[in-house]
Amino acid sequence: MKPPKETEAAGSALAPATRATILVAVIGAVATGLGTVFTSMENLRLEEAKHKAAAALAQHEFETKLIFRAIEQSDASERIRNLKFFLEAGFLTDPEGKIKELKPEQYPSKDSPSFDCLQDKDAAAQIVCGSPGLAAKDKLMAALYNKLIYGAEENKPLIAAQIRWLADRNSCTAGPGPVGCMASKYDMRISQLQDLLAARTAGAGRAPVLSGEPSSPVTGR
Repeated sequence: MKPPKETEAAGSALAPATRATILVAVIGAVATGLGTVFTSMENLRLEEAKHKAAAALAQHEFETKLIFRAIEQSDASERIRNLKFFLEAGFLTDPEGKIKELKPEQYPSKDSPSFDCLQDKDAAAQIVCGSPGLAAKDKLMAALYNKLIYGAEENKPLIAAQIRWLADRNSCTAGPGPVGCMASKYDMRISQLQDLLAARTAGAGRAPVLSGEPSSPVTGR
């Protein structure tokens, strides 16, 4: 028995529509898959770029620390020898050969304070590390302090005064012109310690620490 003509016509009309729907679905699925693959590849490229940037930054920090270590030596020939060793050993990159071509008088030097600039990361310490003048003052202040502290029968007043000075010096980081502010604090403390040391050397006994003076620890940080 043949199907009615109306049913046959309807089936014929639906077939192209069904095929079109399936085709659209397939294209959509393929497009979604391609989009997912593209997104994944883009994410991988971004992650790779991040890793490369992080590695480059870590290498830069490592080389900077090596250079600071090398130039901390007071002897010029020792500074040159250290830098050349790091360069020849491959620890320092010098693609343009600028370090290798430096003349002895062009090698850098660094006035180090009484503490390790690579270890002490607080704001005041880093300002001192970045200023040769402050670094020199810190080293002098610490030397005077050490002479007094090791020659004193009772260290508590001197230590307390030094800690007060440290807090006062560190307050300079909160205002304008911290370098100039800190320089004046160092000058004041150096003068006070010199007076104390002179009084002791002159046989005046254990000179008292001025009660109103601010202060800083043995390392000068």
